[in-house]
Amino acid sequence: MDQRLEANPLITLLLLIIFLLTGMSGPSGQSTPQLGPSESSRGALAGKVIVIDPGHGGPDPGAVGISGRTLEKYNVVWIARDLKALLEKEGAKVIMTRDGDNYLTLDARVRLANQRGADIFVSIHNDANLNRQIRGTTTYYYTAGSKPLAAAVQRELVRALGSNDIGVRQAPFYVIRKTWMPSVLVEVGFVTNPAEEKLLVDPSYRLRAARGIYNGIVTYFTSKSAATR
Repeated sequence: MDQRLEANPLITLLLLIIFLLTGMSGPSGQSTPQLGPSESSRGALAGKVIVIDPGHGGPDPGAVGISGRTLEKYNVVWIARDLKALLEKEGAKVIMTRDGDNYLTLDARVRLANQRGADIFVSIHNDANLNRQIRGTTTYYYTAGSKPLAAAVQRELVRALGSNDIGVRQAPFYVIRKTWMPSVLVEVGFVTNPAEEKLLVDPSYRLRAARGIYNGIVTYFTSKSAATR
């Protein structure tokens, strides 16, 4: 065998050391970017039971877009499906109150969450207003124990969408008033605003909405776990 082709153990070791020292950084020697909750906290939701409640359904279309063609009931179930996939990847057990175009009473949605012993309940909606200029994202809570979840979801959702931050508000909506666990109702955007209606029917925008809600949920549980420790 040609000696020039024989491996030199010393050179191999030196190359390995150089690789380890330089391979810890990103391209061009830059530090590896910090990953958000969706990428850096695998398993953070392991064992958590999360109920996702896409609003309306069946004969109840929910809010109707300014164009007359956009129905809230479809937008929210698509967001919910994307959110379910993200949460399950993180180890959560996800229960959907509906996964098709069917109708459930508010009481049925609440009973499902309470009977299954959910850790949190997230109801997803699109907003509407007679004033077509109003736009933005709102997250509602009812009990004080739900406020941290609402704050985390609102912050991450607005960040993901770049939407107008209407804020975190308290309201006695039935599904967040009657559930026993921390519960929030999310109004992703206004279908009565022409610009937001177009965004809410865009699959990529709905995926961003799902990721924003997901990031908020991960942040909530991570913060809660840190506080407990």
